[in-house]
Amino acid sequence: MKSSASIVIDIGNTSTSLGIYRAGKVGRVGRIETVEQTFTTVSAAIRELAGRTRIGEAGIASVVPLM
Repeated sequence: MKSSASIVIDIGNTSTSLGIYRAGKVGRVGRIETVEQTFTTVSAAIRELAGRTRIGEAGIASVVPLM
């Protein structure tokens, strides 16, 4: 298994971007359309993006206003 990394998530109005952050750089990047987001789609996207990389931390940002 590879060393620990962070997952960074940017929740926008039309899509959510996911990235693996390690050693000061964002490596792999994925995107999910906001309308398609469910727990299942987001967790599957994270697992696919991370592969065998161990995720130790997460950072989340959102521009979506509270309803």
